[in-house]
Amino acid sequence: MGHREAAWRWAQTLVPSLLLLGALALRLARVETLQAYQDKIFDAYQALSPRPYRSAPVRVIDIDDESLARLGPWPWPRPLMARLMTRLSELGAAAVALDIVFSEPDRTSPRRLADLMPNLPETAAFREKARLLPDHDALLAQAMARTRAAAGFMLTDRASPAAPALKAGIAYAGDSPLSYLGDFSGAVLNLPELEGAAAGHGFLNFIPEGDGIVRRVPLLLRKGPVVYPSLALEALRLAQGADGLAVKSSGASRVPSFGQHTGINSVKVGALVLPTDAAGRFRPHYSEPSPERTIPAWRLLEPVFPKERVAGAIALVGSSAPRLQDLHATPLHPAAPGVEIQAQIVEQALLGAFLRRPDWADGAEAAYLLALGGLLILLLPRLGAAWCGIWGLTMAAAAFPLSWYAYSRLHWLLDPLFPSLAALAIYTASSLIGRLRDEAERRRLLILDAAKDHFVSTVSHDLRGPVNAMIMVVQAMRAGLYGPLNEKQSQNLLRVETAGWQLVLLISNILDAAKIKAGRMKLHRQEVRPRELVSPVVEIFALVAASRGTALETRVPDDLPPLFADREKLEQVVNNLVSNALKFTPTGGRIIVGAELDGDGVRFRVDDTGRGIAAEDIPKLFQEFQQLDAGLRKELKIAGTGLGLAICRTIIEAHGGRIWVESEKGKGSSFLFTIPARAHGAPTA
Repeated sequence: MGHREAAWRWAQTLVPSLLLLGALALRLARVETLQAYQDKIFDAYQALSPRPYRSAPVRVIDIDDESLARLGPWPWPRPLMARLMTRLSELGAAAVALDIVFSEPDRTSPRRLADLMPNLPETAAFREKARLLPDHDALLAQAMARTRAAAGFMLTDRASPAAPALKAGIAYAGDSPLSYLGDFSGAVLNLPELEGAAAGHGFLNFIPEGDGIVRRVPLLLRKGPVVYPSLALEALRLAQGADGLAVKSSGASRVPSFGQHTGINSVKVGALVLPTDAAGRFRPHYSEPSPERTIPAWRLLEPVFPKERVAGAIALVGSSAPRLQDLHATPLHPAAPGVEIQAQIVEQALLGAFLRRPDWADGAEAAYLLALGGLLILLLPRLGAAWCGIWGLTMAAAAFPLSWYAYSRLHWLLDPLFPSLAALAIYTASSLIGRLRDEAERRRLLILDAAKDHFVSTVSHDLRGPVNAMIMVVQAMRAGLYGPLNEKQSQNLLRVETAGWQLVLLISNILDAAKIKAGRMKLHRQEVRPRELVSPVVEIFALVAASRGTALETRVPDDLPPLFADREKLEQVVNNLVSNALKFTPTGGRIIVGAELDGDGVRFRVDDTGRGIAAEDIPKLFQEFQQLDAGLRKELKIAGTGLGLAICRTIIEAHGGRIWVESEKGKGSSFLFTIPARAHGAPTA
């Protein structure tokens, strides 16, 4: 038994511990599936509480559906784009970023139209004059050159030798970022004259997560060994008049890495520092669209437009029109314009309002999981599933409001779900093993109990005959049938006879208990009046009570309704209760056996002025083989089997009644039981 119990206890500790270690390993390994679930929680936070819009010098010049309807379908002629650039320069824009790639020449340019016309004498003059007109792409390049403009390009996985021009110098502190950045083998570029005219050059790439949602936007990418900035970084650089960027990685001054190569930490552009993850990605804290941020392109080209809307602002030109296919899913919207995402990055950089996943977040979540899971493993075998369940649920539930507080007030992203789910798995495993252990022990005890019952029943039945024979022989000897006895011999035979009757009582109780347990106890019901049950028992014990100086009284009214019950069994109950009262009531005490009407039945009671029962012992009274206060029993020389009250309870419950005790240590006891006037199984009139 000891080895079996020890094995179960080891299992209840070892299995949850392995689960805890596995959960910690998954957390620290940053498994992609867990990362996806974590992102869903943070998406929900942003959806519930988006970043409130705060005024910032950032404007989206939106080529929206209405602008296309008013100014013509896309692609617009380059002179129209040149007008737009010139207009932004005149209004005092600090920088202009084009979220558009002009990779092909303008088809409406006069030179291209001349080349498309047939080479006939009739068109020769027109073609010659057309070739003398300014090229449309050149017009746009001139407008860009007069403006602090950043052009956009796309990095692709389709290999090509063309490389984007790098306009910004990039300085590195710490580990080289090359091993952490996404690498591309090709690029879609602007026309060379446009690329040359731009003061800045940044990529437009978004790299959505597996579910298509843009949660992290790369600020740096590379094509081979060359690192390029995003369009948002270039817009910030030009607006500040900065020459380059500074990238901080693990190993740099004031970047905690504890000797580990943890990747990129931040990107500095001018006086602004943008935090990133290890791969150089920025996590936008999205806000809802704002009319203050967005200006339709057609409105900007109106003759009258308020200069203060654009003066000193960074203007990003792009499109929200679905037909231009630059819409992306974000935690807030299923179709957000790419230029809007770029603008929100620039906006947050200027405001210094960042959504962060702190470097210590993984460690803090692992420590929380270790503490919660470890305490559950230690406490579950000691306190049980119920208390530990309440405590664990409280601790796990507390993680969610704390995580929400960290997001809403501090703009930190802390995951409450994974540690809580891991703790739940640990609790479930430990509880399940405990339940299996208890069930195995219960089955073992049932087998042992059945074997014991069979053994006790068989032995008790076989003992009854020899014991009765012994009592008969002793009685014959005491009666002088075998010759005269002296006083000492007579006393010793009396002791033997008394012990024999005690053994008979023990055997009878054991056999009764065995019958009850086996379901073989039968009730032989008949109509019986309460007084007829009580009086014979009291008469039997009257002489014993008088010899002890104990008053024994009966209080049973004659008008109580008759009961339909097993008379012999109920007399056995009353007999047991009165016998117990006599054993524990000292000389000069009082015992009252009574009955009274109780609703539709009768309530019997045996009250004594004995020593009483401690409150903690009362629940044990009606259990088998329970004998309370062994010291008192030894002092008073009280014998018993510990089965009497358990048998009483079964008899009363078989009649549809109940039995209980009311007692206080040192103030006596009252044993009560109820029997319905028409007990279960009684015939009706």
